[in-house]
Amino acid sequence: MLKRGYRVWVGVSAKSKAHFDSEFEAIVEYSHSQKFGGDLVDDYALIVLDDNGRPINFLAWYQESEMVVISDDIKAGLKIIEAYNFPEDS
Repeated sequence: MLKRGYRVWVGVSAKSKAHFDSEFEAIVEYSHSQKFGGDLVDDYALIVLDDNGRPINFLAWYQESEMVVISDDIKAGLKIIEAYNFPEDS
């Protein structure tokens, strides 16, 4: 299970997800089950980062198997999460 704040590389290759963005860095924001309850623990919402590591977008639902952990420095990831203002959290 990925933790909130992990920095990941997303590389989706499945044909069933050809419409999903891929090949980008992101911060794990939360899993579906963390946000809404239930048992979808492998679907994650992400904060997409630009080439300079700044948050630029929010995407969901990516599975753990589609990501590689780049950094487990949760503290740095949480700072990025706090800096990104989500419209649904306003």
